[in-house]
Amino acid sequence: MTIPIDPSLDILASWADANRPEHPVLAQCRLETTNRHGLAEPFDRELARFMTFLIEVIDARLAVQIGVSGSYNALLIGLALRAAAGPGARLLTFGTTEDEAKRAQAYWDGANLQDVIEPRGGRISDGLDGLAEEGYQGHIDFISIDANGIDYPALHERGLSLLRSGGLMVVNNGLAVRHFAEALIADQSIHKHFLVMGGGLLLLRKL
Repeated sequence: MTIPIDPSLDILASWADANRPEHPVLAQCRLETTNRHGLAEPFDRELARFMTFLIEVIDARLAVQIGVSGSYNALLIGLALRAAAGPGARLLTFGTTEDEAKRAQAYWDGANLQDVIEPRGGRISDGLDGLAEEGYQGHIDFISIDANGIDYPALHERGLSLLRSGGLMVVNNGLAVRHFAEALIADQSIHKHFLVMGGGLLLLRKL
């Protein structure tokens, strides 16, 4: 049975207002990135809130962010990790240029995330292999991917080896990597779910 909704009531707006307010530095980053690139709205605020919720639900403490152009996602994840894990939170980021890293660092410093976010240079694949060598294999709680021009199948394999059992991998703009998403259907080592949010959100949970 469909429950009728009074169109005069802005229920969605009231629900959104009940969510945790956006951190001021996160809002600044979002608006400045929007203006810098001349985009209408590059980041879906509800998607950002949902990612924050996911991080808190799985009690994430260690996370990896791949593709930090604009610095928004890393800032978002760093804030969510700190809220969920406190002083023990740590985010390792990969896939940014030197100029982007400087811009991102200013936002991270403004949000007092110096002890949470650690940017790493070099090739993404080499960096992920390096994490395994450092003993992170099977210990990462959360991996976020929002990058272009990378080998998603290889990244999926490396990411799964780093994730703990029950850990979560989130691929933003999943519609842009549709063939990769379709190839995951046969993978029985993960639980998969696709959400039509933003450009499509692919959720992979390691079993």
